[in-house]
Amino acid sequence: MLRRITTLSVRVLALGGCTSPAPTQPPTDTRTTAAANKQFCKVDLPESWRSALAAGTLSPDPDVVVAASDDATGTFVQVTRAGSRTLDWLSAGGRTTVMALGVNDEVAEGSFDGRWLVFAVFHNPENLSLWTLYVWDSQTRGAPKRIVDNTTDAPLMRPVAHRGKAAWLGKGGELHFYDLASGKDTVLTDAHGTTVFFTDSWLVWRVGDNVGGRLQAVDAAAGTPVTLPAALTADTAMQYVAGGGETIVWTNGNTMMGWRNGWAGAKRLITIDKGPIQWPHVGGDLVSFGDIMAYFVADLRSGSYTQVTSDAGNAWALPSGLIVGYYSGDKFKPGTSTAVGIGHLPPLAACS
Repeated sequence: MLRRITTLSVRVLALGGCTSPAPTQPPTDTRTTAAANKQFCKVDLPESWRSALAAGTLSPDPDVVVAASDDATGTFVQVTRAGSRTLDWLSAGGRTTVMALGVNDEVAEGSFDGRWLVFAVFHNPENLSLWTLYVWDSQTRGAPKRIVDNTTDAPLMRPVAHRGKAAWLGKGGELHFYDLASGKDTVLTDAHGTTVFFTDSWLVWRVGDNVGGRLQAVDAAAGTPVTLPAALTADTAMQYVAGGGETIVWTNGNTMMGWRNGWAGAKRLITIDKGPIQWPHVGGDLVSFGDIMAYFVADLRSGSYTQVTSDAGNAWALPSGLIVGYYSGDKFKPGTSTAVGIGHLPPLAACS
């Protein structure tokens, strides 16, 4: 199955001790989408999507997808075979082994920005406080570089990578803002984050818990403070929050709210009967999420959503694609996964 991470909390502070410029906002996106006008409806999974998902099925090895390229043409998978476990990169050029893993190692989290893969290896399945964080350069394809390993018995929150930068949450919710080329690690020890993600413009995190949390951010490239739109700071009941591109979504029970650059305010996107809505991932025009039974994908192009797994599994929206993992029927065995570019996924049917 695909891995899932909880979301974050954030304080706005200058990184690296620089003088802060005036707060910045992203350029206005003037796109009109159905999602900006009314709540999403549920539609049947179209045959075009069903065929594309079947065609994108990954190799028959027991692979667990841990990261992918934006368009799903390259995937990083953990492969377990008799007597060995490896982290491999599957791309048009074939299969490349990124790293051989120990018998108790598991690559549980990863993020790929098109060049750099940042990934976490946990060393004991019964103790997620034993971890090491690595970075791998897909251009040079040398051995992965160890960024840091845990010396404080603190759990690691999901590492994320974007345009040459990486971020992760460490002990006490401290936020690391890391330059992948230079290796410079700037740490906000008082961020108190509980979730972290990149949009195209910002590095965002949540301060506090899912009852009284609030979002804050810095510029995704410079690390300087930004002022978030009021639509993103008014609602503090964010049980799960995620973002990507210029879209941020959050959940509260069986409801998903969303904001997109160019929208006048936050929108109620989806309300489901069988709550709660969990584990959202935001791509470009797609938002994936789960409930207690299955996984779904919402399409911002059409203002509708569809169910993509029959039961447990996972779905992971990418900037230009989608990954779906299917449950094997045995929680100890990974099921099959499929990776599809958005060019193979036409807009879902619009609501009537």
